[in-house]
Amino acid sequence: MLQRIGFFHFGAEDKTHPVRSLIRALERSIEDHGDRYVEDALIVLPEAFNIRTTYNNDPPIPTPSYDPGVKACLRMIAAEFRVVFVAGLIVEESAEQARPFSSAYFLGAHTCKLLARKRWGDQMAGRLYASCEEWPSVPYLHDDETAVAALICIDAQQYRKPEGPPEPCNPEHAALRKRIDETKALRKILCVPANLKNLLETDIESAWQDMDLVVANSSAEKCVSVIKMRNGMRRDEPGKLNKVVVEQLDQTIQDANARQATHDLNASLTVTSVDSNW
Repeated sequence: MLQRIGFFHFGAEDKTHPVRSLIRALERSIEDHGDRYVEDALIVLPEAFNIRTTYNNDPPIPTPSYDPGVKACLRMIAAEFRVVFVAGLIVEESAEQARPFSSAYFLGAHTCKLLARKRWGDQMAGRLYASCEEWPSVPYLHDDETAVAALICIDAQQYRKPEGPPEPCNPEHAALRKRIDETKALRKILCVPANLKNLLETDIESAWQDMDLVVANSSAEKCVSVIKMRNGMRRDEPGKLNKVVVEQLDQTIQDANARQATHDLNASLTVTSVDSNW
C-alpha cells in the first residue's frame, strides 16, 4: 500500500545521465532522512526524463535519446528502493514514426502501464516529440483504494492560455475525472510530469484541488516541483538541484483488504546492474 507521494526535482543543468542522477538523489534522500524515507512511495519523474539533453534545445544538442530500455532500468530501481514511479518518457515505439510520443508510464517492479500521452503541443512538438490527441488518459488502479492518473505538463492546465481571454475548458479533464470516479477508489492521485518554467503562473494547482497532486519539473528556468494534497498540505522545491522529495499520505483512508497478491511494493527482485550509460 502506498505510504508516500513525491517527485524527483530534476533541476540541475546537466541532463546527460538521468537514471544515474535519479539514483544519486534517492541515495542522498535516504542518507539525509533515514533508510525508510522513500519506502512505499510513488515518485513522479519529469516530462522527457530520459532524453539526456535539455528539453528546449532546438535543435536538440546532443541528439536526444529515445531508447525504450530506460523503462527496464526504472523498474529495477523501483525494486531496489521499494518505490513505484510515474515517469514522463519520450521513447521509440515504432520505427515508422518520425518522432515518438511524449508519454507517462506507471512503472513498478512488476508493472509497466501507459497512463497518458501529451495531447497539446508546445514549441517542441514535431521537433522533439509528436503530440497525440487520439489516445485518452487512463487511470491505473494501484490497489483497491488508490487510483493513479497522469497528464503531461500543459495538458494539466484547465485553460490552454492562462493570459488573455481563456479558451474553453480542457475537455479531457472531465473525461479523465469520470474514468477515475469509475474506479471507485477512495484516494485519487494526479501525477504531472512537466517541463514548465512558469508553474506558479498556471492554473494546474487550482484545477485539481479535489485530488492529491504531484508536479515533477525539469525546466532549466524557474524550475519548481510541487506536492499538494487534498488535506491542504503543500510542499514545493525550487532551484537548480536534483532532489527527491516525498510526503506522507493522509492515512485516514484505510482498507484492510486493499492488497494485491503481486503488489509492486512487496517485490523481491534484486538489482544486479543498471546500464552505466544512463
